[in-house]
Amino acid sequence: FNGSGVMSRPGFLILRSLLLTAVKGKIVRALTQVKYASSVWARLIPTTAFVFPLALKAMADVSVIQEADKLYDDYKVEDAYNLLSKYRDSKCDEYLWRLARIIYEKSKAVDNPEKKKLIFEAFDIIQEALKINDKNFSCYKWNAVLLNKKSEQEGTKQRIQEAENVKANMEKGLELNPKDASLHHMLGLWCYNVADLPWIQRSIASAVFATPPTSSYEEALESFLKAEEISPNFYCMNLAMIGRCYMKLKNKEKAIEYLSRIKGMTIKTADDKQALKESDEMLKSLK
Repeated sequence: FNGSGVMSRPGFLILRSLLLTAVKGKIVRALTQVKYASSVWARLIPTTAFVFPLALKAMADVSVIQEADKLYDDYKVEDAYNLLSKYRDSKCDEYLWRLARIIYEKSKAVDNPEKKKLIFEAFDIIQEALKINDKNFSCYKWNAVLLNKKSEQEGTKQRIQEAENVKANMEKGLELNPKDASLHHMLGLWCYNVADLPWIQRSIASAVFATPPTSSYEEALESFLKAEEISPNFYCMNLAMIGRCYMKLKNKEKAIEYLSRIKGMTIKTADDKQALKESDEMLKSLK
């Protein structure tokens, strides 16, 4: 049976064969076979639903995922890497995007050429994850991050060329999960960086594109505030960028309000430390 009360084709074929046997006079044997086949089919039904998805895509162990996420949240980068690297060849998108994420985190602690090597490794892994599951918003999120970081390593022209692809990945991630605060933050960063593009890079963009990417500090602020609305105080850097946008928009009072909030937050990650440093510098400039 297929779960809706309708017998599936394999079940129908078994029953038809057995009934034909009964018609030929082997009623007792047929009934015995029906009873046996029914018991076997009943045992198969709970597992059959899982056989085909498993053949198409490897399933993640929930306990491993929970442990990996906790290690990431606690910023135990090496421990998280040691755990997830065991699943490098798993063909499971949930393992792979997390592995790409933690390798990218490792890249923040080193300089080139090691940084570049790690970023390119993480980028290759996230490509695999997307091929396995193109409906996973986290794959698009980390593809956006890593495509941007990879293009940074390849030079200004390449970064500008990939700008729209980076944005497209963020927008696809938000289409799949509009409540992800970090994706809204990333889109805000994209808007801010485009709005803040130096003159020489704008000239390159104009040469590369018939219509170069455009944005504004207002658009950036809108995305950062949306992220904060979804998950208040989730990320020190989001508060720092809100403060930075308000500075660009000449709203000193609001800038001080958001920048001051960072001092009361837990500082764990490399980004947290950077946000604290930048917020201190901005607050000093506002006094």
